[in-house]
Amino acid sequence: MDWEFVLSLTVTGLVVVFAVLVVLDIIIKIAGGALDRASGRGRKKRPKIGPAPAAEPLPAAAPVKAMPEENGDVVAVISAAVAYMMEAEGYSAGEYRVTDIRPAKRLRRSAAGAKPRSEWSAAGIRNALR
Repeated sequence: MDWEFVLSLTVTGLVVVFAVLVVLDIIIKIAGGALDRASGRGRKKRPKIGPAPAAEPLPAAAPVKAMPEENGDVVAVISAAVAYMMEAEGYSAGEYRVTDIRPAKRLRRSAAGAKPRSEWSAAGIRNALR
């Protein structure tokens, strides 16, 4: 068996396969963009978030329940996640307040026996299907 022929055939095969994959990827992206423009569903541009106008002071809220010190890290992580999501929606730091953190209610099965989706699961599905 001629190893030089085997090696050249293998390299040629790999190059051809990857070249065809790249060409197909380009064709699919062009066709998808053309279909989006034709249907009017082009990518929506997010509004640029500039400096926020001076926010009015928030009204006095109900007193916040004191959290046990052992949950301080959990509260910090949840507050950081809320701040990140609110900033992505265009709110500045003084426009919202985390007043209470509670465990979610346990999901119950429906009459049909199917387990309902949690809010995080439903949000992930909505985001993936946009």
